[in-house]
Amino acid sequence: MRRDHTPFFVSLLISITAFTVLVGMWAWALMAEETNESRGVTLAELGVSTDQTKKIKALWELKRQKRIKAVENLRLLNRLAKDLVVSEDEIGETLKKLRQSRLDEESKIKSTEDKLIEELPYRAQLHLTILGVLENGLTPRRLGTTSPKDKKTDGAKQ
Repeated sequence: MRRDHTPFFVSLLISITAFTVLVGMWAWALMAEETNESRGVTLAELGVSTDQTKKIKALWELKRQKRIKAVENLRLLNRLAKDLVVSEDEIGETLKKLRQSRLDEESKIKSTEDKLIEELPYRAQLHLTILGVLENGLTPRRLGTTSPKDKKTDGAKQ
């Protein structure tokens, strides 16, 4: 009496193949989802015209120049703080001039931003606010830096 195990092996092979196909489809779906999330959204997809894109870039450049100038001004103030010969009047005049310059830059940025907000679609405003192109109340982040939340998670991993 010899038993034939062929149906058992055939059903085992079909089960393993079906399992492999299901896992492969699941992995493919996850990869497709991650690719869509990491791609991001373009300004055109948000309904932003080329003219508005130019204005967004101009606003970003104004903010970038303001930041560069602020760093230069801090260097100047640092030199003044270390210079023991400089007079109080000169320090006061420099501070007054730098503060006025900063206020002028901020008002220019604010008016440019207000005009841009009036003509942008709400979804574009949402994305640009999240990114910090439009004012969101946070200090601008530079690319490549980590947020305090990221630092907490990095510390927990170590």
